[in-house]
Amino acid sequence: PQFKDEHLNASDGSHIYLESSHYVSSSLVYNGQRYEDVPLRYDILDDQLSSRSDDHLSIFKVHLIPEGVTSFQLHGRSFVRLPDLGIELDGHGYFELSSQGEFLSLYIKHVKTRKEKVEREVQYKFESDNYYLISYKDSFYVINSIKDFKEVMPDQYSQVRTFRRQQKTLYKEHNQEFMIELIKFLETNAH
Repeated sequence: PQFKDEHLNASDGSHIYLESSHYVSSSLVYNGQRYEDVPLRYDILDDQLSSRSDDHLSIFKVHLIPEGVTSFQLHGRSFVRLPDLGIELDGHGYFELSSQGEFLSLYIKHVKTRKEKVEREVQYKFESDNYYLISYKDSFYVINSIKDFKEVMPDQYSQVRTFRRQQKTLYKEHNQEFMIELIKFLETNAH
C-alpha cells in the first residue's frame, strides 16, 4: 500500500527510522525471491519496511506487506522476520540478527516511542529503545536484564556475572554492544 509520512515534524531532529530517514540501496528476500539494490528504509515506530519507485517519472512510496518479507539487509545490518513466537513484543516481527552461533543467537528488536508536544502545532520527539531476544535450545527468550540469564542458562550464569564485572563500562555505556559481546563470549565458552 502507498503511504504518506506523517511524522516528519520532529522538534529535535529525531525520526522514526533506523539510522536515517533516507532510502538506502539494500537487499531483501520477498515472497521467496531475493532482490538487490532496492531502496529501503525501516520505520521502527510502526515496524514497517518501505520502498519507493526510482523511475524519475513518478515517485511513490509503499509499505511492503510484512508477511512477504523473510529477511533484509539495511545499513550493513541483517534483519529477519520471525514468526509469532508467543512473546509479548510490539510489531510485525522484524529483528536484527546481531550474533548467530551454533548454540546461541542474539536478536535485537528495535523500538521507538513517540512523545507529542502541542504548541502552535503538534511537535514530535522519538526515543529509541531495544529489546533483546536470544535463541537457546530451540526456544526464544526475552532478556531484559542480566538476571534473566539465570532462568534461561542457569549453568552459565556465573560466567555471565563474571563477564559483566569485567565489562562494567561497556555494560553501562553501550548496552547493545555489551549484549553482542556477551553472547559471543557465551557461544565460545559453551563447548
